[in-house]
Amino acid sequence: DVVVALGGISCTIKVNRLQKVHAPKQEKQKISALQGIDFNDRMAQFSITLDVRGKRGEEVFVILDRYMNDALLLGSNEIKILHGKGDGILRNLVREQLKRYNQIKTFEDEHADRGGAGVTIVTFK
Repeated sequence: DVVVALGGISCTIKVNRLQKVHAPKQEKQKISALQGIDFNDRMAQFSITLDVRGKRGEEVFVILDRYMNDALLLGSNEIKILHGKGDGILRNLVREQLKRYNQIKTFEDEHADRGGAGVTIVTFK
């Protein structure tokens, strides 16, 4: 008998019931060391407003990081991040992440008529 464990589950199996499995062969793809960036495509798809309402904390970190990279790459002067009001959890997560960027001049709440504490306006240096 053999004990097979997968994650947190284990079971005992007779040796004669086991089969050796070979991984499928995969073709290696050649990837260029330098990959170009299509600025026109990025600019066409870029929006000055990022909506993270309803997202989970881990998702927000990844989404915001990609968005900030694009905003900086494209030379944006100002962006808006919609996180909603709620309990302020997303707002706090977004603002803590924004503190890591040296390229940011200021970030503040949007005017009360346009979302107030549910929107953060980011101005770049």
